Amino acid sequence: MKRLIKSSMWLVAAGLLTACASEDTQQKQDERKQPETKFMATFTGAHLVKRNSQAKSRTTATHTRGSEAKVFWTATDKIWVKADDGRFYQSEAADFAASATPADHSRANFHLSAGFYATPTAEVRYTGASTDVDHVTIAAAQTQASPNDFSHLGAAGDCGTATAHSGALAAGDYEFTLDHKASYLCFVPRCMHTGLGPNVKLTKIVVTADKPIAGTYDFSDGTLKDKTPTGGSNTITLNLGSANDFSLNTTTDNLAMNAAYMVLAPGTYNLTIAYTLKDVNGVSGDLIKTETGFACPEGQIRDITANLTPPPAPPFNAPKYYMWDAQEDYWHGYESEQPTANEEKGEHYPKNNTDPRWYSERKTPFHVPNDAQTALFKKLPNANEIVWYIRKGNPHWEEGIYVKDNHLLSMGGLWLKKKSVIVADLIAHEGYPATLTWEKMKEVYGPDPGTAADPIGGNFGDKMDYRKDDNPARPNSAAGATPILGRPLATEIGNYFYLPALGWTWRGELRNYGNYAQYQTSSGEPGTTDRSYLLTFQRIGIDARYVTRETGALVQEFE
Repeated sequence: MKRLIKSSMWLVAAGLLTACASEDTQQKQDERKQPETKFMATFTGAHLVKRNSQAKSRTTATHTRGSEAKVFWTATDKIWVKADDGRFYQSEAADFAASATPADHSRANFHLSAGFYATPTAEVRYTGASTDVDHVTIAAAQTQASPNDFSHLGAAGDCGTATAHSGALAAGDYEFTLDHKASYLCFVPRCMHTGLGPNVKLTKIVVTADKPIAGTYDFSDGTLKDKTPTGGSNTITLNLGSANDFSLNTTTDNLAMNAAYMVLAPGTYNLTIAYTLKDVNGVSGDLIKTETGFACPEGQIRDITANLTPPPAPPFNAPKYYMWDAQEDYWHGYESEQPTANEEKGEHYPKNNTDPRWYSERKTPFHVPNDAQTALFKKLPNANEIVWYIRKGNPHWEEGIYVKDNHLLSMGGLWLKKKSVIVADLIAHEGYPATLTWEKMKEVYGPDPGTAADPIGGNFGDKMDYRKDDNPARPNSAAGATPILGRPLATEIGNYFYLPALGWTWRGELRNYGNYAQYQTSSGEPGTTDRSYLLTFQRIGIDARYVTRETGALVQEFE
C-alpha cells in the first residue's frame, strides 16, 4: 500500500514557498505508526520558500515581517495526485500525527484510496477550496476573522504544484515540496494620530486593479500566470473583524494588532486600495491609497504598509442656521436642542412671525431688488455674486473622512475661488477691463466682455441682474454647474475658501448633513414675502435657486 503525506509549508513575503520545515523526530515516528488501511498511497511534502521577501502564505501560517513564515495545514485541506494511469485522484482530508498539537500542523498525512502509484515520481496539485484539479478560483470576496490570521487563504484561492519522490522511502511512501502559484498581499496599517488611534478600527480593504485579479483560472498546466479568468473581477474585497477588531491604535507596524492578508492572481498591476475605517462614534469612511506598477509574483507575499491617518477637518466654525434675514439664528435660546446628526429634531424651532428667529416678510415690487436689512445678512453675497462664484469660482467638491476632536468626521464640502482671485483671473485671462472690481460685479452678471458702458465694463448680450429676477426657474438654469471632484492643488489652495456641507434645517429637523448644503444670500425674491435666493450644492451639482424663507439655511461670509 502507498501513503501520501504533505509536510511543512513555508512562505517568505515576496518569496516562493520553497524552504522545507525541520521535521520533528517524534512526529515522524508517529506518522510511520499510522495503521496501514485501505489507502493506496501516502505522500510526505514540504513547501518551497524563497528567502528574499518579507511575508508568508497559504492555508494558515504565522508571519513576521522580514523573516520566513511557517505555514500549517488545516483539517479540510486535500491534494490531487496523478496516478500511473495518467488521471488525477483527490486525497482524503489532511490527517495529522497523534503527537501533533493544533499549533504544529506543519506536517500532515494525505491518503489516497484510488489509483495505482508505482512510479518513482508523481505530480501533485493543491487547488485550495476548488473541487476541480484543473481550475482554481481566486475569490473576489474574502474574509479574515482575526488579525494576523492566515486561515482563510485556502478558501480564498491558494494553490500550488509539486513533484513527489519516493526515493529511499519505504515502498509506497512519497515526499514532495509544494511550490505555490497564487500571489499574496500582507497589509500592515498604522495610525499616526495618537488621539484618534484608540477610537478607530479597520473593517474592510478593497483592492481594485487595472485588469482581473480574481475569478476562475485554468490550472491544467499548473500555473495562473498570464491567464484570463472566467467570471473575472478587477476588484477583491477583504472583510475584516468578524471575530476580533483590527485596531489602528499603533503608530508602528504591529502585525498582531491588525495584519490582513489577501490572495490574488500573480501579475503586475496598478492598484487602488480603499481602506474602510470605523469610529466608535459610528462614523465610517474610506482612505484611498494607490500602487503603480506593483509586481505580485507567483508564490510570493508582498507587504503593503499604510499610514491610515485621515487629514484634519477643513476649517469651519460651529454651524449657524437662519431663516432669511431673521433677527436671531434658528436655535437662539435653545442651543442645547440643535440637532447634530441627520434626522434629529429639536422641538423649539421658530414657528411664526412673532418669533425674532422667523424670516423677514419684506416685499418689493416685481423687478426691484429685495435686499436683506439685518447687519449680518448685508454681509452675505447677493444673487449676482452667487452666480459669479458658481460660474467663475472653479468649484471643487471634496469629501472624505477627517479627524476632529480625536474622532472621525465624514463630510463633504465645496471649495470656491476667493473674489479677489476671480477678479484677477477675469482681467488676466478673459478680457475683462482692468477697471473691473467686485463691487461692480455685485450689480450684474455677464459672461462676455465688451465696452465700458455697463457697470462691470462689458456690453453683454445675456447679462442678468439676478437680484431683480422673479422667475424661480431661471437662476437654476443660469447658474447650475458640476463641481470638480477633489481638493484644489496644494499650490493653489490659498486661492480658495471652503464651505462645509452641513445640510439644512426644516421645521426643526436637520437634513443632509455631510453631503449637501444650503447657504443664505442677501437677496429675497422680488414681489413675494416668502421666498429668497440660496446657494445649494452637493457632489453632483452646484446651483442657485429660490426657496421658501422658512428654510433654516447656513450663514457664512464669503471670501
